[in-house]
Amino acid sequence: MSLNSYAKLKVPAEEKGARRKTALDPPRIGKFMEMSGDTDEDGLSEPAQNRKSRFKKQVKDNPRRSVAPFLGDDDDGGDDGEPSSIVRLSLDEPRYGSLEGKVENDVERGENEDEDQHHKKEFTKSRDSPLPIEGAYHGSSWGSCKPRLPSRRAVQRMVCNWSTIKITLIMCFFVFTLWLFTSNDSAHDAEEVLTHSAATSFDHPLIHPLKNSRPKDFVGISVTAQKLEEDEDGTKLPVNVTFHVESQNTDNGTWISVDKWSIALSYKLEEVDHHYFNLDDTEIDIKSPLSSNKLRIVVRTNSVNPIGMKLRIRQLGWMIEYQVGIAAIVLVLVYILLIFELMHRTIVALVGSFAALGVLSSIQSRPAFVEIISWIDFDTIGLLFGMMIMVGIFSDTGFFEYTAVKAYKLSKGRVWRLLVILCILIAVLSAFLDSVTTILLLAPVTIRLCKVIDLDPVPLILAEVIFCNIGGTATALGDPPNIMIVNDPKIVASGKVDFGNFLLHVGPGVAMAMVVCLFVLKFMYRKKLQRMPSQTLARELDIWRRTAERMRVHDSEEERVVQMKLFDYVKQLELEVEKQQLEADTNPEVGMIDISELEDKYKITDMPLFIKCCTVLLIVILLFFLHSFVEVNLNLAWIAIIGAMVMLVVSGIHDVETVLEKIEIGTLLFFAGLFVLMHTLEEMELMSYIADLATEVVGKVPEGDARLAVAVLVIIWIGAIVGSFIDNIPFTKAMLPIVNSLANANMGLPLQPLVWALAYGTCLGGNGTIIGASANVVAAGLAEQQGHPITFVTFFKVGMPQMLVSVAVASVYMLIFHVVIPWYDD
Repeated sequence: MSLNSYAKLKVPAEEKGARRKTALDPPRIGKFMEMSGDTDEDGLSEPAQNRKSRFKKQVKDNPRRSVAPFLGDDDDGGDDGEPSSIVRLSLDEPRYGSLEGKVENDVERGENEDEDQHHKKEFTKSRDSPLPIEGAYHGSSWGSCKPRLPSRRAVQRMVCNWSTIKITLIMCFFVFTLWLFTSNDSAHDAEEVLTHSAATSFDHPLIHPLKNSRPKDFVGISVTAQKLEEDEDGTKLPVNVTFHVESQNTDNGTWISVDKWSIALSYKLEEVDHHYFNLDDTEIDIKSPLSSNKLRIVVRTNSVNPIGMKLRIRQLGWMIEYQVGIAAIVLVLVYILLIFELMHRTIVALVGSFAALGVLSSIQSRPAFVEIISWIDFDTIGLLFGMMIMVGIFSDTGFFEYTAVKAYKLSKGRVWRLLVILCILIAVLSAFLDSVTTILLLAPVTIRLCKVIDLDPVPLILAEVIFCNIGGTATALGDPPNIMIVNDPKIVASGKVDFGNFLLHVGPGVAMAMVVCLFVLKFMYRKKLQRMPSQTLARELDIWRRTAERMRVHDSEEERVVQMKLFDYVKQLELEVEKQQLEADTNPEVGMIDISELEDKYKITDMPLFIKCCTVLLIVILLFFLHSFVEVNLNLAWIAIIGAMVMLVVSGIHDVETVLEKIEIGTLLFFAGLFVLMHTLEEMELMSYIADLATEVVGKVPEGDARLAVAVLVIIWIGAIVGSFIDNIPFTKAMLPIVNSLANANMGLPLQPLVWALAYGTCLGGNGTIIGASANVVAAGLAEQQGHPITFVTFFKVGMPQMLVSVAVASVYMLIFHVVIPWYDD
């Protein structure tokens, strides 16, 4: 939030020819504020002499409250709880004018450091302009030139700033995407994509004619075939399903097979596969809409019994051949928006998902609205929604502040020890609870703790979410990719992976990675984990320092007096802050002096509500833990939502709006957009292409330990790097068929080491970027809600080194204990 300033300058008519008005605000700092109150015909609210006397008295009595910082508009429009002042200046005298100061108390949020530097740079450009300004302050001397006001044209040029250009470019891109989304004649929702649920047998093949009016460069077929049933005598005959592309001979009317594709069905599982027929390779002209050749798809099988299957047949154009590259370009553009923070990450996810849908509509066909909605993982959205409500109600009991003080007391005032305790605690909890749930429970405690002890919470939040992802790797319950791995039908059918041996094989590597990452974190945080007992005073100093730097225009003696007093006050604050910080640096135990006072101040404020909330939360957490072992018939989302409803009832809350305000709608929308974006990239086969590359690399290595070592390293590192930039859930889904195919008899690789490698890569890779894992986004949303934004670059600087170190440790562990020492079941 900013403090808006208003000023009016009256220039003598003999010098300028007319009365002109301007603002003291630097470019891009804020909008003009109209003065309140009645004014006389000259625009003065009271006689100039009275205003002058009153203002001089304010400056003399309390210079700190006489002038307000000229700050810029904050993007989030929030406040940071720091007291400051708003001053409105009115200058309207023939030569030097007079000054009116109207002081209003307000609560302001200091801009974050990056925004401040940006505004400072913009203001520096404006103040260094060649226009001479009377009374301009240069170093320690004062200028003495006549005032020159910026022209109307100059003001208009300042309005057309980078923000306007940015919005214009994004809107042009948005319009182009909208054109892609609606312009394709073949993109008419689901009814234009032919889906068959039918049965076929040897005597009754399935025949589907293709339309000449549709593109015929490629034909895409997606099939889901039923699991085979044994005969009465127990025999299992091999069953194949073959798809033929046939063209009719114009001379005699016979059908000629142009291309074919076969799949083998299984007696254990349903068979799911897809294939593209490239009709450019055919010798017959069947692509042209004017061609008399007719084209059809014929599905045949060697089974005498009917085979049930679900088919999706699409006629596609030539762009399908380049869809992987186009999908990669879309992903890169989305990351450019995130890295340079051109928009808020929620808007980036929504715009990026719509852009991906536009490209998909142009290349393939536009999915139906219902189908797009089905791409959103509502289990995750429901889990977040329910937990946010419960945590929001629980925060009113004072438990978070109380726990923060106890944790600080346990660490004996040492910040590094406190960080280690929090990291180990969250790693252990995330191994047995969902990582998102763990972050929602502990991140508010950390933020309250840092507020109590005057510590920047961002380093602690980053460390917690990193160790949350590391700890969640250890078990089959801790991270969504692990849940997908242990529930994969083919892996379950193998009988070689369960909760026990997953923890036994993956847990030691996670423990080793945690130890190494703690040492790396200590090195990275060697200058960051410093308490600031003067944090509140430092925020105030920052506001007044920016005020002094931005007050550059002077047209009266009163303004000069105010600025000189302001500079003096800033120097006093600087000395006081340095003194308090020096005491904290020389005496690490200085913070423990007031621990008894903190314990008296931060207690459980509502004990009945605390007991009710604890009871509901314990039941919910218990159900979360038992969900994977006991048949509860409720998924995690339903457990969280039902728990939220129960807590709303037992708490007796009547003002529901207060509770709903604590739900981070921005985070939920971000997840919705991210799920659509990633599924769209999956439809364009970006994940499958990367997975096929891994298979190709492994297949070139000779059989034996060398092939196993290469397979393990390829799966770990491709999973980690790709999982850092692409959500690990769809990538895990794409990698599971590759792992199963590598473990078949033709490749000669054991299944277990490949499964452990996939778990390490996808889970640890989530620490690379802020969208690599769901817990990262939740933590960033919680921190931003409390006025501590975590940008993409901020997370990347800490998360990427930790990801590389942890993956390297896991790679060494896998090579030693699963390649050199064959610790797995054949």
